[in-house]
Amino acid sequence: MPTNPAYVETEARVFGAYGLSPSVRVLPLAQPRVQLRAVEVGSGEPAVLLHGFGLCAAHWAPLVSRLAGVRSVILDLPGHGTADAVDYRGINLRAWFKDMLTACLDTLGLKQVRLIGHSMGGMIALWLALDTPTRVHSVVCIGTPAVAFGARVDALRLLARPGIGPLLLWMPKPPAMYRQIMAGSMGASAIRAHPELVRTTYLAVRRTGYATAISRYLREMFQGADAEPRRYVLS
Repeated sequence: MPTNPAYVETEARVFGAYGLSPSVRVLPLAQPRVQLRAVEVGSGEPAVLLHGFGLCAAHWAPLVSRLAGVRSVILDLPGHGTADAVDYRGINLRAWFKDMLTACLDTLGLKQVRLIGHSMGGMIALWLALDTPTRVHSVVCIGTPAVAFGARVDALRLLARPGIGPLLLWMPKPPAMYRQIMAGSMGASAIRAHPELVRTTYLAVRRTGYATAISRYLREMFQGADAEPRRYVLS
């Protein structure tokens, strides 16, 4: 598993700014064979939080700091933070993520949970709720995944292209440019309120395997969205 110590250090500062001292647990899954990382905050009813692609566990700090009576389990998704990258070529994404999340819940000893997902994380949560409803108490989606409802999202299709997609995702970005990119997804007011998240997010994705994993994930996603019948979307 990538250690990504610079990311881990800045992540701790973000959580610390909200008075949080999370525990961290490595999740070595057998099927699928991948190591993920869980950041846990609080105690009580369990909720699993799933970030969107290009983001990280630290993005949940402002929310979980306000969730009293909740055991918030925040996952680093594959290729992000310190989780293993995954080669998604030829994978049925919906089935793969169902197996991945089910294995995570088993490893964590959670029979049924509430899922909170942002963007891609919301897609994964909805898949699990549809395919394994006994494990899901409820789903909250933030930034509903547009691909789920047939949107083309041409900018993402560019990132899915072999060669150019991984290159665009891998290329270092000046701080001002990266802040602008983050403002587009988080909102300018959020960037001003949480400036440390910009650096933390940058470090979460500036690691080996991220660019290739995300480009191949998007390629498989759009192959499924374009297939007849659709394989990965909800409709």
